[in-house]
Amino acid sequence: MKPTGANLAQEIKFAKLLCGDLSEFTLHALQELLQRHQISVISGDVRYLGGGWHITHSGCAKHRGNQ
Repeated sequence: MKPTGANLAQEIKFAKLLCGDLSEFTLHALQELLQRHQISVISGDVRYLGGGWHITHSGCAKHRGNQ
């Protein structure tokens, strides 16, 4: 199930709480990642490390299950 607008807003808000100030480009990249792969920052599927978004092991498993 793809994230709805409200869910996406919650995901973005949570990402900002975890990571602090994120650029518009970084937030757009996160939004695309969440929508395309049906994963979640809140669930721990994605982490922001070294200036980029990385899918965790749980995120890979969830994505693989959705295919």
